[in-house]
Amino acid sequence: MKKILGILLLGFLFSGKANAGINEPGISLLSPQCKLNFKIEHDKIKKSLKKNQTAVLYGSCNNGRWSYASDKGKNLKRLHKKTFKECMKYADEFTGTECFLYAVNEEVVWKHDKVKEAAILEERQAQLNKRPGNFFIYNIDDSLPKKWVAEFENIMNVLQDVIPIPNNMNEYLKNPGMDIYAWKSSKKNPFPKVKNNMKGACICGNGSDRWMQLEINSNEFKNKEIHRYSVIPHEYFHVYQIALSKNKLSDRDSPKWLTEGQAKVFEEMYVKQYYEKDNLKNDLSRTKKWSKKVFKEPELYEKHKTSNKKGMDGNYAGSAFMVLALINELEQNNISERKAFQLVFRDFWIERAKNRKWEKAFEQTFKISAEEFYERLSKYKRKDYKTILPSDTIKIQEIFS
Repeated sequence: MKKILGILLLGFLFSGKANAGINEPGISLLSPQCKLNFKIEHDKIKKSLKKNQTAVLYGSCNNGRWSYASDKGKNLKRLHKKTFKECMKYADEFTGTECFLYAVNEEVVWKHDKVKEAAILEERQAQLNKRPGNFFIYNIDDSLPKKWVAEFENIMNVLQDVIPIPNNMNEYLKNPGMDIYAWKSSKKNPFPKVKNNMKGACICGNGSDRWMQLEINSNEFKNKEIHRYSVIPHEYFHVYQIALSKNKLSDRDSPKWLTEGQAKVFEEMYVKQYYEKDNLKNDLSRTKKWSKKVFKEPELYEKHKTSNKKGMDGNYAGSAFMVLALINELEQNNISERKAFQLVFRDFWIERAKNRKWEKAFEQTFKISAEEFYERLSKYKRKDYKTILPSDTIKIQEIFS
């Protein structure tokens, strides 16, 4: 296994799912709000617990935001799996971080481990001090081919040149620097000390820290699929969104179609520019990928849980169409393509950081309300994707310069 210190400057987290946390107690320091609400729920289930039953409570905590799920039963393995899954569903909407076991029956098992946290912090700081100014720490497993590793480093270098992440990102990490864990799916999770059962690609969190996770499907190497590379700019763009918005990326804070749609469009623009493949056009042209509900019920695409059914938003194609339609509407107001992309990819998130509600930031940035945009969107048809795709000439460097 290789552990490489990333060479990205300090001036530099949702797509995918991770299944860590099943039967795993939390170790981070809970905020007062999380601690109070977890205790209230725990008190309730203790009072209703019957003989021969086991009760479990899972929670997710992100500073002052919390979510939880609890249940009772006799089949312990099934109980843990079901309750954790339910907790993660709520966490997607309210916290944007993972769930961990808070209590079993009357015992609270979530305990702050100062020694472990201090040891992790000390090791991380020592690594970062080797190269002052660096931010990312690459943890790349030997299961990944050397060619992929080299391309990964090239992509990361391009990204940090084009869209350096604002300094404030460290405020949402708790510890200095951000880990990236990458491995090939044919190998069982090679980072068990970080999380059990790590799966998928995502910006993941445990309430006290965040990291980028890249499990690259083995079939993508066999079939030479470009996604083995394009997933990198997709996840990187989420870090950019988090930093600019000051951590307002969960479903409760910002609409999924904007967060994921932007990352999808950016990812595919990168692929077209550097690999000459037009996957965005291919995805939008496939009727089974996304639903006409984009036009009729766009509100469904504001949350993951209401737009994750098969055929609604495959590869985030529906969300991408909505983002491109928004850019098209801006261009109809005599705004250049470059400026329209800047407003959507950058300015919205800066404005989002200033407002309690995303709708307000939307109207302030684009000079139309979300309701008005949805009304305009209802007049689009599926075939219109051909006219709203990014131009062949625009480069990502132009957007972020």
